[in-house]
Amino acid sequence: MPREPADMPREPAAKKRKDDANMETNKERNSQGAALGQYRPTLRFYHANQKGTGGALELKLHPAHDNVDGSIMMRVANQCAIGDRRGASPTFARF
Repeated sequence: MPREPADMPREPAAKKRKDDANMETNKERNSQGAALGQYRPTLRFYHANQKGTGGALELKLHPAHDNVDGSIMMRVANQCAIGDRRGASPTFARF
């Protein structure tokens, strides 16, 4: 078992206990799962260019539950601003 150097700072025991409590809380939240119809995975594609004619596509899954059919919602957008990544403060393309 490796030994720690004497000059290496150690975390206080109280902080470790607080972190353990946070981990337990997160485990409880994750084990409960999302409520019915709340989890909606989303996939986005962006294609920006220097002409300003790029586009964006968003696909969002609305899962089926109870007596409701599932669906896939699609949004399409045109590029509205050209980005410039040069310099100290880059400007990103907007859609």
